[in-house]
Amino acid sequence: MTTLSFRAILGRWLLCSLPLLAMLAAIWLLFEDATAADWAFRVHRDENQWAKTLMRAFSDWGNPVLYTLAALCLFRAWKKGEKHRVRYWLTFAALQIFISFFLVRVTKIALGSPRPDASDRLFRPMTLDASHHSLPSGHTAESTGTGTALALAWPHAAVSLALGVFVGLIAFSRIYLSWHSPSDVFFGWLFGSMAGIFAAVLADVRWSRLFSRSA
Repeated sequence: MTTLSFRAILGRWLLCSLPLLAMLAAIWLLFEDATAADWAFRVHRDENQWAKTLMRAFSDWGNPVLYTLAALCLFRAWKKGEKHRVRYWLTFAALQIFISFFLVRVTKIALGSPRPDASDRLFRPMTLDASHHSLPSGHTAESTGTGTALALAWPHAAVSLALGVFVGLIAFSRIYLSWHSPSDVFFGWLFGSMAGIFAAVLADVRWSRLFSRSA
């Protein structure tokens, strides 16, 4: 896992990201703009309660499922004494908290981007109003980060793709339910990607040796 080449890391990340990016590309091709897409999804969910319920399930429970899998991987590594894997998951946890939680929320507050269903369509920088915390998508950042970390931990293309489909559904649910625009999801994906990729890169760094050499 932590002995992967950077090329292999990027390959698994791209495979895990493919379904989400394909979904965004499809929305871009099928609809004139984000407003048209949001209107179409509003009409569809009003006419199809089952779809609304399903998307709510992905939106509400998707990230807890991914975090549970990550926690189980950490616990298994700890029980088996696999220090390199424990270090990997702890590195990911630190990055996820810093990037997908802290940086994402600071960006939301700083930009003040209105959600698709906000009555006020103007940006309101430095606001604590949740209706203007649209950019970037926090759910997407979290799911992308965890999905990427899991894909890098399990060296199987099918697993990476399956995780990507799950992450893509979480991201789509945020658009479908009018919580985010496609651009919000795209930038959430970028934030989450940093957490997932940097975890694999930084987990191998021996900070004590690095600082001792520079002293």
